[in-house]
Amino acid sequence: MGAASPVEWTIPWTAPLSGTGKVTFFAAGNAGDGGYDTLNDWIFTTSAGSIDASVGTRRTSWGALKLQYR
Repeated sequence: MGAASPVEWTIPWTAPLSGTGKVTFFAAGNAGDGGYDTLNDWIFTTSAGSIDASVGTRRTSWGALKLQYR
């Protein structure tokens, strides 16, 4: 028999290189009653997206930085 809810899984994942773009995760699960028919069984699906959150850098000098706050 299956485990009682809630259940968690840990999945090792390495993010793609910066600039790759959006990453979408998909998941599906089956909740069934253990019977031989599918009358009380349910399939659940979901997805979630993530955007590339890299932040660009801008070169500056100490003098230029001080001028911004005068």
